[in-house]
Amino acid sequence: MKNTKKLLTWILMVVLVVCAVGLVACVEKPTEKNLDQLQLPTLKQGQVAVIIKNGEKDYTSYTVTLSEDMTSVEDVLAYLKENGMHLDWTDSDYGKMLNSIGKAVPDSNKNEFVAFFTTVESDKGNWAGVPTYVVEGTQIVSAQVGVSDAKVQSGAIFYFEISTY
Repeated sequence: MKNTKKLLTWILMVVLVVCAVGLVACVEKPTEKNLDQLQLPTLKQGQVAVIIKNGEKDYTSYTVTLSEDMTSVEDVLAYLKENGMHLDWTDSDYGKMLNSIGKAVPDSNKNEFVAFFTTVESDKGNWAGVPTYVVEGTQIVSAQVGVSDAKVQSGAIFYFEISTY
């Protein structure tokens, strides 16, 4: 009887260790996907790019020369909106909520939303499994902040696409 209890105890410990290792191994790791069909614009000093994925292999790219009053991505998008780019957003307690941008119009019945990615290091998401793209060697990462808080800096790329939750 003592040997049976010891054996069951050891089996239980082994099962617990295997389960614990399995849980650690299941932590989602960041994956980088290449956007081979996307070409980044050549930016000069003081410029940023706004890229919108309209559909499969269909992108619209804007190059914006920064002015002193452009301190956030919201400012850049407001400038583009004033100059003809389609942009529908609403105010929230957390800043602007993008309803649609360019030809990217999410379908709420399909749990879609406008996802925002950036190359600005301080605004890149840093959680496990953060969505990341690589375009021509440039890493574009899902932002951990919204467009109202996202910083602008010369050479930055701001990328928008429809995603689901």
